[in-house]
Amino acid sequence: LAEMIAGAGSLRGLRELDLSNTRILAQGCQALARSACFEDLRSLNLRTTHGGVAGVRALVGSELLGRLRSLDLGGNVELLG
Repeated sequence: LAEMIAGAGSLRGLRELDLSNTRILAQGCQALARSACFEDLRSLNLRTTHGGVAGVRALVGSELLGRLRSLDLGGNVELLG
């Protein structure tokens, strides 16, 4: 799912994206981080997506997602520990 969304050029200019409870895993987070579609994204909800540490690292290191004002990673218990 996240890979398809990340490749959808029609989503350019999107300001908010809620993928909560979709289980996109690390691969999905990495695809979002690499996507050129999200330069205007301000809010990203990845609650309970099981992106793991690798997914979070990809997001944090992404220049495209650097403009986020809100990033929700709640419910991803694998990050606790």
